[in-house]
Amino acid sequence: MRKPKVLIVYASYGDGHYQVSKAMESSFHEQGITDVVLLDLMAEAHPLLNGLTKFVYMQSFKTIPYLYGWVYNTTRRIPPNRPFYSLLHSIGLSKLAKIVGGISPDLVIHTFPQLTMPKLLKRTGQTIPIINVITDFDIHARWFHPAVNRYYVATQDLKNEMVARGIPEERVVASGIPLRPGFSGALEPQEQDGGSEDADMVLEVDVNLHADINAEAKHDKDALTDARSAKQLAARLRQDGKPVILLMAGAYGVMPNIADICRRLTAGGERRVIAVCGKNKELFSQLQERFAGQEEVQVCGFVNDIASLMAVSDCIITKPGGITLSEALVSRLPMFLFRPVPGQELNNALYLKKKGIAFISHRPSDLVRQIEQFFSRQPEGELYRELESLRRPDAARAIVEDVIRHFISPEKIAVIAAAAPS
Repeated sequence: MRKPKVLIVYASYGDGHYQVSKAMESSFHEQGITDVVLLDLMAEAHPLLNGLTKFVYMQSFKTIPYLYGWVYNTTRRIPPNRPFYSLLHSIGLSKLAKIVGGISPDLVIHTFPQLTMPKLLKRTGQTIPIINVITDFDIHARWFHPAVNRYYVATQDLKNEMVARGIPEERVVASGIPLRPGFSGALEPQEQDGGSEDADMVLEVDVNLHADINAEAKHDKDALTDARSAKQLAARLRQDGKPVILLMAGAYGVMPNIADICRRLTAGGERRVIAVCGKNKELFSQLQERFAGQEEVQVCGFVNDIASLMAVSDCIITKPGGITLSEALVSRLPMFLFRPVPGQELNNALYLKKKGIAFISHRPSDLVRQIEQFFSRQPEGELYRELESLRRPDAARAIVEDVIRHFISPEKIAVIAAAAPS
């Protein structure tokens, strides 16, 4: 009998869905399941349409965010049996049928709500478990389908909402959002002080994120050198007792007003900022030129080892994407969420604000004022207790173990065990 095979279906709208897929793949490998296939279904099935929709998606965030938010919230509770969703979940059906026929997976995991698999199973009569791993602190109707066997969600609150919306309780697990291996077993608070050993560590940078965005991720040599030195510099700066603020512009560097924010935060020399520009080479070059020779602002390009940067930071400024928020939670970082786009971003932000661990702002002056107030008083213990209650550093491992326990046959589990090194 062969080992189990797993198919993970994601999409490259932003970077988070791919990161979650890679985290799941890594955890499956740790459990002895090495035959894991990652599929960007939209890119494989309709590359031109994929490129167009990605462009529209990114532009909607920048130019018509309120229209995007209106569409998102208007369709948030549409039942899954409506014709609109039936059409949407038909995209890529032929390509998916070919891939599934070729690899014969034992289960299919979605990290993006493109649920073409249920229609394929209905057409072919196959029985393959379907699992959805939700990547936000909010839930949209696109994730719902009666053929899904199990849902893994970020919080107990989200599980309660799904149950209230008709999903059987036994099908929903409040697991947390899977994160890349660097966040598993994140440092305890007393280990985050950044001694001399920290200063000698080198920040890992991976410009080969995956095939679709490989070319975008390649910055020049100076960008990579600065990114490697960012961890070292941050560790050294912590030793003078000044707060370190991690500013993340997003995978594509779309956060506005970054130079102004950095200038305001460091004007008095009381704080340090690490600005991560993602794959936005133009932003990286602008900030490097603007803050050349200023030790208070360290500019990085695309950084893979975000866990190390978060470990030496006191708080984070970011767009409220589900993955980055989960990483900040695991790293116990208070969150300052700047200009959340209406839709899942704003809903994520409002949820964490309600929990008392995030602050929302829309103008640089308001953001800086919030941060100044935060550091001017001793942060409340309740904030850190809430961070602790929501953090799930081992979500990927917990999900994979649960999946194996419920959806992999005992015979195939025995095959995995027999192949494991003694």
